[in-house]
Amino acid sequence: NTACVAPVDNSLPATSITAGPNQAVLFYNRPDGVYDGWDLHIWNNGQCDAYSDAQMEGITWTSGVQIVDYDSNYGAYWIVDLKDGYSDCGNYIIHNGDDKEQGGGDKLMDLTGDRMNFVLAGVNETFSARILTLGVSVSGSSAHWVESNTLLWTVGDPSVSEVRVHNSDAADLIFDAETGVSGGTSVSGVPGVASDASLAKFPHLASLDAFTLNVDDATAKAMLRGETMAVAYDVDGAPLGATRIQSPGVLDDLYTSGDNDADEAALGPIYDGDSVTAAVWAPTAQSVNLQVFGADKSLISTETMIRDEASGIWSYAGTRAQLDRMFYRYEVNIYYTGTSRIEVFESTDPYSVSLSTNGRYSQFVDLADDDLKP
Repeated sequence: NTACVAPVDNSLPATSITAGPNQAVLFYNRPDGVYDGWDLHIWNNGQCDAYSDAQMEGITWTSGVQIVDYDSNYGAYWIVDLKDGYSDCGNYIIHNGDDKEQGGGDKLMDLTGDRMNFVLAGVNETFSARILTLGVSVSGSSAHWVESNTLLWTVGDPSVSEVRVHNSDAADLIFDAETGVSGGTSVSGVPGVASDASLAKFPHLASLDAFTLNVDDATAKAMLRGETMAVAYDVDGAPLGATRIQSPGVLDDLYTSGDNDADEAALGPIYDGDSVTAAVWAPTAQSVNLQVFGADKSLISTETMIRDEASGIWSYAGTRAQLDRMFYRYEVNIYYTGTSRIEVFESTDPYSVSLSTNGRYSQFVDLADDDLKP
């Protein structure tokens, strides 16, 4: 979920403008009050198809929507025109040249309510209620999950009693500054000590506080296939801090620390007599399909790939007659941090041995074939 639900504070001043029919307003509040050079880049896609053709005319990265005016409380604002039947979200990036706000990712405006959205400089989240100062909110990606039972994160509040790692396969986590997180499930962690092995592997994280998580490997693997969020609580259960989680360390721990797991496995197109197997390491994917294309790049079939729980490798086994010299791509269903949603991506094989002339398709080839030898 890309929007942060802040408590509605009716004591805050009203905005100087409201969104009209088929309009949305985005406020951008900088503490230095300097807005020169800051533009709004917008675009439509299959997920968020909201902006009118007239609004999109002439929009490029270097020529975006210009600031309309300034609100004395909520900062600069843009007004964008929406098409009839607009979607419930609008894509945007606030930027000054290549300097991007909100952590640099693609962002979404909430178009389901009054279509008024608020951004605070340096804060990743987009708020759908009026806000002037930031209390507890989801800020950055400051937590590092380095082993299955170890989270490193300095909350900055000595009254932390518990840290919970929340997750949702449906990417529907909603953070509330007063009550914490709704949606999904969670595992609990308490202040602890990082292992010597973790500190040796990640010396740049040695100054962070360590929390010991009450989670087994199978549960941790399942959690990493969805949205995750770390939230710190005091002894009364009140939120003290919240952040997204960086997970490369725990992925290595779960999938490459054994003697017969991902880093020992063969990947890419694997030929064994008449059998041809496609294998790709995608431990955070919810599903992966193999798309098989003919010489003219027309789709011939879509094959369901099977996940190996120990290695996080997805594979499909076919025959030489079925797959040899055919082109292919992977269709991956995965949580994408750029939009905080479950997305479907198509990709070539990172372990390809042959690609189409434009690089958009991988190809099954047996490098031992006589016609491929020099």
